[in-house]
Amino acid sequence: MSKMKTKSLSEKPDNALDYGEGKYISKFEYVCVMLSRIGGMFGTTLTGTLAAAFLHELYFGPAGVSADEIAEILAVQSTLTTVLGIVIGAISGIIVQKWKTRWGRYRHWYIICLIPIFALTALYFYVPQGWTIQQMTLFRYGIACSQTVFNAFNNFGQNIVQVISPNHKEKKTVATVWQLSYYIGYGGAYIATFVYGLFSDDKNAMYMTLALVAATVTAFGNLMCALFCKERIELPKKEKVKISKALFTLFKYKNYRAYHVMQWVNNFAWLGRMSTYLAAITVGSSKNLLLTLPTAVGTVVGNLITTKLSKKYEPTKLLKFCGIYSPVSAGILFGICFIEAKMGIMFFSGWNSIFFYAFYFLFGVGIGIQELANSHFNVEFLDYLEWQCGERMEAIQGIVPGWINAGCNYLKELAIPFMIAWAGYMSSAEGDLVKTMQAQPTYLDTCLKILAFLLFGYTLANVLKAIILKTSYDIEGEKKEQMYRELEAIREQRHLENVGLATDEDLEIYEK
Repeated sequence: MSKMKTKSLSEKPDNALDYGEGKYISKFEYVCVMLSRIGGMFGTTLTGTLAAAFLHELYFGPAGVSADEIAEILAVQSTLTTVLGIVIGAISGIIVQKWKTRWGRYRHWYIICLIPIFALTALYFYVPQGWTIQQMTLFRYGIACSQTVFNAFNNFGQNIVQVISPNHKEKKTVATVWQLSYYIGYGGAYIATFVYGLFSDDKNAMYMTLALVAATVTAFGNLMCALFCKERIELPKKEKVKISKALFTLFKYKNYRAYHVMQWVNNFAWLGRMSTYLAAITVGSSKNLLLTLPTAVGTVVGNLITTKLSKKYEPTKLLKFCGIYSPVSAGILFGICFIEAKMGIMFFSGWNSIFFYAFYFLFGVGIGIQELANSHFNVEFLDYLEWQCGERMEAIQGIVPGWINAGCNYLKELAIPFMIAWAGYMSSAEGDLVKTMQAQPTYLDTCLKILAFLLFGYTLANVLKAIILKTSYDIEGEKKEQMYRELEAIREQRHLENVGLATDEDLEIYEK
């Protein structure tokens, strides 16, 4: 046997490293990751949370469609996209897991989906003129179904951040940058609508212009990320995990079950949608920023706090803390607003609004802690699956749990339009929800109900996740350190097998 063939596990391949050491990612790659995330979130925020009131105010409202009728249209749309999402989710996951290029498994999907994502972002806010209500409805269904298909594949490009470095500490730094970029894109969409609204009252032109900007930034960022960000966790040349078996056998792992139950209960959080609905009837849809700025600033502060605390506390500990912090901050905030509303005072305007905005800021701090801690937690969980299975499982680990999550999300999407209709929300025939709603005698009660949905749905999700972590998840402390030490050996063994240098002795050592 040649000297090369006797190479053992003590000799490290290029992507192996001592536990917690090593830097791989260039500054330029960080820039590419940021551009991709900022553009993606700018577009997602426009077509997601900010578009929540678009159908009532600018699309169906002027055509004379009532809030109850819009709820029924959205119910059908949710049914279509849920069923399609379940099918496409499984198909896309299997294709991505099986098809590897010289670039890796994820990067090329950003390029493949580049033009469709650009077109769908731009078309989302197109309001056809002279169409019947039926034609306008079918157009919405077409856009929603197309987004479901192409987003399923495009979103796999986001997994680049999970395989960009074999160093889990460096990946957490990437996750922090990714999360901060999320808020730049998210906040940028709110700022853009606010600034545009200062110079023009044409909301249709505003949405279409910003959609084109978002589509352009997203396309540029995704292209940069695909071309220049490397996938550094080596993939096996020969798959060891049988996909059809893995789809269901992953449930045997307690931590896998716990993780996905956490994803399911997260459907109780409808923070962005309810925030947009509330803003549209209080400060106006083009001035969302005025209502959301305090919680946005609080979220950034929470991110910064988590960046500091994460050096000492594990993400699971921080998520458990949020299970206590959220109900306390939400309870105080709602209590203040409830008292003011019952006194006939608008809690979001005038001198007294300082109480609302101050405690909304504190509520936002909790959001920031939870979301960045959750990003770090995701890094550890996906590494945990590699430790258990011997391969990266991002593409397929969520397929079957995703079916359940799709069902939960379907019920959520089905419920929201009816919830806001029950709360007294109306469509606006004149294109101004603030005037329409303020003319109603139940205006403040409607505001309170939307605020309650916003605060307590999110709070319930955090409390349930904290309970699940406390009772059912155990990758912490020494066990987590052991996981990363063994994960290093797994990756090293994979490299030796790929280059044909693994010996029987290596395999024996690895099995032990």
